[in-house]
Amino acid sequence: MSDSVLVIGGGIAGIQSSLDLANAGARVVLVERDATIGGVMAVLDKNFPTLDCSICIEAPKMSEVDLHPNIEILSLAEVESVSGEPGNFLVNIRQKARFVSDECTRCGDCTSACPVVLPNEYDAGMASRKAIYTPIPQSAPGAYRIDMANCLNDPPNYMPCNRCYDVCPPKAVDLLMPPEQLLSRQVGSIIVAVGYDMLDPRVMREYGYGSHPDILTALEFERLINSAGPTGGEILRPSDSRHPENILFVLCVGSRDRRHFRHCSRFCCMYSIKHAYQAIDHGLNDVTLLYMDIRSYESDSDRLRVTYENTDTARYEEGQFDMVVLANAVKPPKGIEILAERLGIELDEDDFVRSSEIGGGLVMTSRPGVYAAGCASGPKDIPDSVAEGSGAAALALGHITRRSWPKPPDVEPVTDVDNPRVGVFVCHCGSNIAGVIDVNQVVSFARSLPDVVYAADQMFSCAGNTQGEIEEAIKSENINRVVIAACSPKTHESIFRGVLVRTGLNPYLLEMSNIRNMDSWVHKGDPKAATYKAMDMVAMSVEKARRLVPLEADELPLKQSALVVGGGIAGMTAAAALGRQGFKTHLVEKNNYLGGQLDRLENLWTW
Repeated sequence: MSDSVLVIGGGIAGIQSSLDLANAGARVVLVERDATIGGVMAVLDKNFPTLDCSICIEAPKMSEVDLHPNIEILSLAEVESVSGEPGNFLVNIRQKARFVSDECTRCGDCTSACPVVLPNEYDAGMASRKAIYTPIPQSAPGAYRIDMANCLNDPPNYMPCNRCYDVCPPKAVDLLMPPEQLLSRQVGSIIVAVGYDMLDPRVMREYGYGSHPDILTALEFERLINSAGPTGGEILRPSDSRHPENILFVLCVGSRDRRHFRHCSRFCCMYSIKHAYQAIDHGLNDVTLLYMDIRSYESDSDRLRVTYENTDTARYEEGQFDMVVLANAVKPPKGIEILAERLGIELDEDDFVRSSEIGGGLVMTSRPGVYAAGCASGPKDIPDSVAEGSGAAALALGHITRRSWPKPPDVEPVTDVDNPRVGVFVCHCGSNIAGVIDVNQVVSFARSLPDVVYAADQMFSCAGNTQGEIEEAIKSENINRVVIAACSPKTHESIFRGVLVRTGLNPYLLEMSNIRNMDSWVHKGDPKAATYKAMDMVAMSVEKARRLVPLEADELPLKQSALVVGGGIAGMTAAAALGRQGFKTHLVEKNNYLGGQLDRLENLWTW
């Protein structure tokens, strides 16, 4: 009997697939070749078009994946071989060692002691990291890792060094770990969500990338405007660390170009428009976008002279810019050909995973039981990747013959809750909150409120390691009411309720104060007033928390059947997926035929 699904790739599509599968009772083996899940979305600043904080959306999902009992994360791992058939695949996986055990507390002492400084690939090489490091503050799994290719303890570099081991309090550094191990897992189905890579613009000399430090890729610019990036969220020219007065954004760099990639990269237009809005939001009034037919770049003193074709006038024009940002093409991820061969699936003419429109949605591959999601099958934006992740999970569940749901953690319940002892945790949210609100002042104010026994600030309260800090504070300070001053309860309340459950507190003894959406975002131009408003909001939340009482959830009888309203392509796809999973499904359509609007079309557009 099969109860497991293999998900290859831990970006947002793979994360969504994993959560849908695990919450549906399947066991998930999530294979990620990098040190952390999260993919590209984890290093972005904002999402288009809402300009919502990217990591604020993804970090709770990353944490949920990391903590879910039904999900096994195999980071630094790659699939070696696949054999078998739908319902019974045997998968061999090769996993590299982190050389740091799970006892790691992420205190950072090892990083401070390490003498090896290297470019940080998670900052697009614009900042440095050490040979022992954690990729991003919200990394999941959370343990540090050692880059043995550059570690001084690794032959032929052997000195020895041992500084990281000497300063590590729990002695989590283990340089004697086997470099890699071969694992085997039996799964019923497979989801390929390996994401994408970006074209290196150096292959296109006309764009001048690499010849001048102020010509950046879109991802490099993304890290510049990120509060956790190399400049702390300030737009600074790499050449002289000065604020630029104008910026040029160049679209379609290598996309729709027969010399490189004939396909459209689809989401470049959206993120370039987002970047333009963000540049204006950072105080730049002169922002230009060029969307086709760039000809050449030259260096002109400390500014960039750009020659381009104005397609409205059919004339060549010139402009001078302080910074140029290239929206370089999306390409299939490195190693996709090898992975496709091991999985026994086909690639399309652009070397993405070939997917077919069968069963609703382009998630079916050429091998039964193997599905594709997100950018593995071609460029697509975050919402489409999330939707495909869920779609692939729905089809993958059709091969599962056994399901199980984890029981709540076995912890001693906190019963002394009559006398309120409130803990307040104020989130910086990168610069989303702290860029406007004086967080330290809010924390100091919170300590003066009635029944508050503990107050602290955190960079990202929703990250796995900071959730651990909240848990430790609850235990050490005997906190029995929790106030989180951060962002929206709609997206984060369930995460923080989980924190309370793991400490034995009733999950309903939590109150959230949305000082991001309802304060820092709407009062960006008046930091002083925003700070006072945050103090008022925290005071109200503390007062409400003092009055909270424990609640218990009721359990109601549930019939294992489903109702789908609407017989268009979405309804039919959902009904068919539920039916394949063994659920009795009722499909209701008000017309006397199925198919909806799709039934009226003669041809469909494909890309």
